[in-house]
Formats: sequence, structure tokens, C-alpha cells
Amino acid sequence: MKLVTFRKTREPSAHFGAVWRDRILSFGDLQKKSSKSFPWLADMGSYLSRLPASESAAREILEWADGHFFDLSETEKLRFDEVKFLPPVPAPAALIDFALSPRHLENSLKTLLRYEYPWWSRWLIERTVRNGMKKRTRAGTLPYYKGNHQSLIGDGEETSWPSYTCYLDIEPELAFVTGTPDAPIAGFTILNDWSARDVQWPEIVGLGLTRSKDFDRGNGLGPFLVTPEEIQNPRALKVSVRIGDRAVWEGNTSGYSHSPEEALQYLRSIFNPAPGTVIGMGTIAGCCGLDRDEWIKPGDRIEITLEGLGTLHQLVPQKALDFGLSPWRRR
Repeated sequence: MKLVTFRKTREPSAHFGAVWRDRILSFGDLQKKSSKSFPWLADMGSYLSRLPASESAAREILEWADGHFFDLSETEKLRFDEVKFLPPVPAPAALIDFALSPRHLENSLKTLLRYEYPWWSRWLIERTVRNGMKKRTRAGTLPYYKGNHQSLIGDGEETSWPSYTCYLDIEPELAFVTGTPDAPIAGFTILNDWSARDVQWPEIVGLGLTRSKDFDRGNGLGPFLVTPEEIQNPRALKVSVRIGDRAVWEGNTSGYSHSPEEALQYLRSIFNPAPGTVIGMGTIAGCCGLDRDEWIKPGDRIEITLEGLGTLHQLVPQKALDFGLSPWRRR
């Protein structure tokens, strides 16, 4: 199933539903039409907290809809252009972001050091960081940080461009969402972890990521929550990122060092994530500006496609910036 949270055109209220036969169906509308009642299909939060019973209910009502598809009105089976996709999990319990993409970490470290330090000191710093990463790997530690779970935007929405950065960047990631102990992984989605790169390095070597990650509208999520049976191997998905008409970046989730199940098991050794926790696996190598030293511009339209998960469209503000204010070199 492809589960969605959406608004109908010219309606302020949010609906919870699914994609079926290339149409968007609201579970609320289907329950009224079928005279079936499933309280745990009221919204995504209710669905996630009642798994696996809620998944069975969703499949039952979609099976009913399949048999009565031509009895549904055009306002009950909506085209994609008639809805506004919201983040599929509009109110996550938490946002956890792992760094399980070794090639991305290597690429980004080189770029960061190139901007932060003179050439003659980079080798020593890079060696020190690499030794620290090796020690962490030997210890079985999986690096992660806590993101701003109140800063989500959905498909087709515009991020903010903080005044303190001139090097805004994207981070396309495979993410999964937690359910209950009986259904630990509720589904997969696309996460775009917007990042302010020119303020990030002092935070990495300091107390942790703050301004570089926590700004308003800084986490894109969507467009669907795809249930696990539709994704045979989460570590074998093709990835494509289109930056307006200027560039296409490609990657693959095969670069992840651990599986979603292993990441969740590691978290559970520390704390038990509540249902509805969004967990990013890490930036897909070659698919962000920091990896490539190529940078987005004001007004860019971003399209992030993960095989089987759809395309997440994100917009960069048109706002003009003084690129001379950056602690990095002038753009």
C-alpha cells in the first residue's frame, strides 16, 4: 500500500487515505460509503499506533473499494492534481537521522575540510577524523542525531533559506517509520534533510548539529508511506535527483552500511522509539551538494526520486542573498 496524508482542493482539513488504481482515496470517505467503521483509520497517528490491526483494516476497506470502484463518485476517487500531499506522517513522535552512508561521509569530509582549512593542515585533520570513525565502527556504534520533528514540509512545498547560511543543501535519504512491537517497521518514505553547510563543521566538532539542521521547514517528507511488502530490498533502490534543468545526480541505497532492521535494533538498545518515529538512514552518496561541491541556487526546483517510493518535489526560495556573508569563500 501507498498511504498518504492529504488535503482536497479548496478544503482546509487533512485526510488520511491511500493510492489505489492511480487515484487518491480517503479512508473517511470509504467508511461512510461502505458503512464500515475503523476508528484507527482516522489519521496516520491512529494507524501507526494500532498496527497490525490497522493495516488489516486498511486492506479490507481498499478491497471493498476495488469491488465498488465505479460506484465511487469523482470526489471520492481523486486525481493526483486534485490533492495537496502533506507529510505522510504529519506529527512524528521524533525524528532520528543516522549517518550510515560511508561514501557520503568521506566525500563530505573532503569538501568541508577544503572550505574550512588551508591545504597544509587538511591531511592531519582528515586522518584524525578517519581514525575516530574507525574506532566507532570497531565499537559497534552507529552515529545518529535528533532532528527537528516539528519542521516538516510535504511534497511541492518550499523550504526556508536561513539568513546565516549561503550554502544551503539537500540530503536525500531513505527513511522508515516505526510502528508497534508486532509491526516494527510501518513503511518507507523519502526524507530530504535540508542543511546549512557553511555553519556545519563547528557543530560537528562541538556539541552537535543545531543551526545547520534545525531551521524552520527544514525536513521534507513524502509523498507516500509505502508499506514494507512493496519494497523487497531497501538497500537496492535506484535514486535520482534533479536540480531544475541544470543537473541530474544519481545514486543507490546499496551504499548503506546497515539495514533498517539493524538501525532500529541499535536504537532499541538505547531507547524504545514510539510509534510514528521517522528514522533516516543517511544521505545517499553522490546526491547532495556537499558530496559534489555543486550548490543549489535560489528558485531551484528539486525532484528526489527513490525507486518504489515516488518523487518528492521541493522548492528553494527565490529570496536574493548576500553570498559574501558566508564564512566560506564567496559564491
